[in-house]
Amino acid sequence: MNGPSDPVNLYDVDVIRDPWPHYAHLRDLGPVVWMEALGNYAFTDYDTVRSGLRDHKTYISGLGAAADDFSCTHLT
Repeated sequence: MNGPSDPVNLYDVDVIRDPWPHYAHLRDLGPVVWMEALGNYAFTDYDTVRSGLRDHKTYISGLGAAADDFSCTHLT
């Protein structure tokens, strides 16, 4: 993986209680950050999120739209 990465798990209780410093840190790292704990990428700015949401060929949701396996399996 080339580019920035971060070990934080966005589903940790402490992160959920106060996510804003973590979001700011991710934005400081760049528009796309590899999330080590989750095994996926986070888009951290508006333009990147917007572009990703409009690119259905590259960013498919057929394997799940959540960042963790539990949520992907149990979303209905």
